[in-house]
Amino acid sequence: MSKQKNQKSERIFLVTPHSWVEKALGVGWELPEDVVAPDTDVILLEWMRDGKPVMPFKSREKKNVRR
Repeated sequence: MSKQKNQKSERIFLVTPHSWVEKALGVGWELPEDVVAPDTDVILLEWMRDGKPVMPFKSREKKNVRR
């Protein structure tokens, strides 16, 4: 099988609720043409740029903070 010249061997996807799609598209995520999310409550987006993916939302996980 031949690969396209610019095709990455690893793909990164983000399962995104409808309310976050616009923001995710704004930071660089794209709609993949060849993949469909199995659940209609979410949209499956793909990071097709070089470098580390940019997340459209901040984690709610607490950071290690000394008080």
